[in-house]
Amino acid sequence: HGERTEGRRTTQLNRVASLDGVRALAALLVMGFHFIGQFGGHSPAWVRQASVVGQTGVDLFFVLSGYLITHILLDTAGAKGYYRAFYGRRVLRIFPLYFVFLVIYFFVLPGVLGREAPDFMTQVWSWFFLENVGQTFPSLGSLGPAHYWSLAVEEHFYLVWPFIVASVTRRSLLRIVVAVLVLSPILRFVVASQGQSVFFLTPTRLDGLSLGAGLAILLA
Repeated sequence: HGERTEGRRTTQLNRVASLDGVRALAALLVMGFHFIGQFGGHSPAWVRQASVVGQTGVDLFFVLSGYLITHILLDTAGAKGYYRAFYGRRVLRIFPLYFVFLVIYFFVLPGVLGREAPDFMTQVWSWFFLENVGQTFPSLGSLGPAHYWSLAVEEHFYLVWPFIVASVTRRSLLRIVVAVLVLSPILRFVVASQGQSVFFLTPTRLDGLSLGAGLAILLA
């Protein structure tokens, strides 16, 4: 009975209805930014300037993800099958659509357009959830879908965070969150001062995920 109750509670945590509106707002911000950037060349200057705010939609997604994932992990830490349940859900939710899209993008679409499929070395960053690295360093020659950079950041978060949550106390977890919130902006400043892009790299975007994680810890 206890395991069934745990399973129902974990399933319910996958979706928090009160956050659906925030998620929709984040999606609209990102879509508006890209739409105006792509097709709004003749729009009034104030519209183009206002659309830049849409980039913050990605940060909002990171905060939401950090909150929801940490909420689930805190609730299930110590339970039987903790890692299997978490990674099983992530794989089933992300991998099928992700890899089917890559197959279409790299092989089906070029065939339809009468082009050759890109060389594997230009695809590899997408196949291994490293599109954010490919976008940061143009010399790597990545030809993958550029918008996958943010999913790469989240995948790196998923890879490490469950182990940290399961290994330390909540007080220590909160200290880690605070440390990341302080260090991530400092790292952005240092990297940017060297003339390198900081927009896509995982270490320079962790403060959004950490902010959401901190909220989950405080509210737990």
